[in-house]
Amino acid sequence: MMMTLTSPITNAVAKALAACQGDNVRSATVLLSPAQTVVVTRQRRVDRRDQSVTYLVTMGRPNYRSRGLIKTCKAAGEPFPVRKPQLRFWPAKKPKTAKRR
Repeated sequence: MMMTLTSPITNAVAKALAACQGDNVRSATVLLSPAQTVVVTRQRRVDRRDQSVTYLVTMGRPNYRSRGLIKTCKAAGEPFPVRKPQLRFWPAKKPKTAKRR
């Protein structure tokens, strides 16, 4: 018989990992409470040479950007835990310009 873990932190990690599966997503933040966040960050940008993917999971107190978001959520009356993970994307690549001769 296999046991399943159904703690709020386990669910938050699973939700953030699912959100990070997109091509251009750099990190996903799940706000569990005003004092606790779960962040999943992809270590390298996606390219065609990828053989494996590495993710970094960070749990703990919110950073500066997350604290601002928490303040906005409280002002809007959003209940905790916030339903949707907050996504950060990789910067857009600059278009290549033609070389001058």
